[in-house]
Amino acid sequence: METINEQAAWNTIDRTVGLEAAARRRKAKWHRDAIKIAVVDTGVMRGHVALKFDDIACSVVVERPNGHKPRAREKRVDDDVTRSDSGAASHGTRLAGLIAAVTGNAVTQSPTRTPVELLAVKFFTALDPLSATGAAAAIRHAVDRGARIVNLSWDVTMDTDHAVKHAIEHALERRVLVVVAAGHNSANIDSRLIVPASYDLPNVLTVMAIGGDLKPIAKSNRGPLRVGIAAPGKNLTTTRSYLPGSRNSTDSNCFGTFTGTSAATAMVTGVAAVVLSCKPNLDPAALRKVIEDSAIQTEALTGACRANGYVSLSKAVALL
Repeated sequence: METINEQAAWNTIDRTVGLEAAARRRKAKWHRDAIKIAVVDTGVMRGHVALKFDDIACSVVVERPNGHKPRAREKRVDDDVTRSDSGAASHGTRLAGLIAAVTGNAVTQSPTRTPVELLAVKFFTALDPLSATGAAAAIRHAVDRGARIVNLSWDVTMDTDHAVKHAIEHALERRVLVVVAAGHNSANIDSRLIVPASYDLPNVLTVMAIGGDLKPIAKSNRGPLRVGIAAPGKNLTTTRSYLPGSRNSTDSNCFGTFTGTSAATAMVTGVAAVVLSCKPNLDPAALRKVIEDSAIQTEALTGACRANGYVSLSKAVALL
């Protein structure tokens, strides 16, 4: 997490909120000020040993046949655990681990933490493909459940009826920031439509990925108009699913590496949560502006995204 200057940000937060408030933030349960983040994806493993969010709620969006609207139902069990950790099975849990690391809600993090509640909305799996209808229903469900930030680390092939776009506009009406993965097509998404990454809405923050050399990773999409910022997204260590009761549930089987714009998007989602916790009244456009204006600019990213640089937690907090 050194790339995004995490420790410097926490030092700034402690100075900003004062010692007494910082001490309260270190308590394990402080729901009143918790920022609700929705990971709209494959689900998240609720009982993972490394995830220490104030609460992890799980919902599943089920598509009905014959053109009926999708419905959402609650699921109070680990919904991302399968017999293997291949394909999309652990995607949501990997995202959650990176968000936890940035916000201080992982077991390995410093005692200073941002109170965060995680809403895992599952609408696709390795066997059930993505659809615009299901995606739109899942986004609306997350917004209606009170999420302040929604993480979308996927894309759909078509949005013919603009269902996904209308769902994100619904999020805008509810003052919700939507953080979106730019995708992996080696494309300029200003001219090539990638849904939802290309949508030009004031509450959409699209994220491209960089490696340890601070240069865009292979095949990461870009776009000086539609991509907002870059973030680390290569070989990041994060959580992954494991079978409950596994003898190895507390060792390296719980973790793995994650590469791509999905990973970068989760990093920015975590930064957004920290910034919003410091200034809860920010609307999504203002929150997006703080994150982009505080980017660390580099030559390699000039013209690749609006910020011309990569995310910095410490600079974002200092800008408030």
